[in-house]
Formats: sequence, C-alpha cells, structure tokens
Amino acid sequence: MQIKDILTGAKSKSLLRAVLLILTVFFISMLRPQKAKPKYNYEINSLWDYEDIVLKNDIPLLKSDKELDKEKEEILQNFIPFYKRDET
Repeated sequence: MQIKDILTGAKSKSLLRAVLLILTVFFISMLRPQKAKPKYNYEINSLWDYEDIVLKNDIPLLKSDKELDKEKEEILQNFIPFYKRDET
C-alpha cells in the first residue's frame, strides 16, 4: 500500500481535515495575547502614583444656564473656606 492510496481514502480525508482544523485553531490561539495586563497598578482609596492621564479630545458637558446657575448656588452655599483673608 502506497502513501497515495492512504491519503485518498474517505476516512483519511476526514482525519486529515480534523487534524488541519485542530492545528489551525491552535495556531490562531497562539497569536492572541496570552493575558491582558493593565498598564497601571492602583488601589481604591489610595493616591495616584503615575503621571496625569489626559484625553486627546475635549468632551463637552452640555448644561443649560439654569443647571449651571443652580450648581453655582449649591457650591456657594456649601463652601467652607480653608483660610480667612487678612484685610488689615
């Protein structure tokens, strides 16, 4: 029996397809990153140890004039100064 005869059988073709499928899945899975690691290490309620993160684009916060005035009033009502100005 020659190799050509072995490869032309129906069982051999299905076995060959299965092996090729398994190899393809294996190689594609090896191309993916193994484990995504965060760029920064941080803990909740701790200070940020790295440089500031700045967004390249501005994101507008659209508020009406009423909303802005209301927020300003709330801030001024709850504001506690850190120091007192000496006006002497």
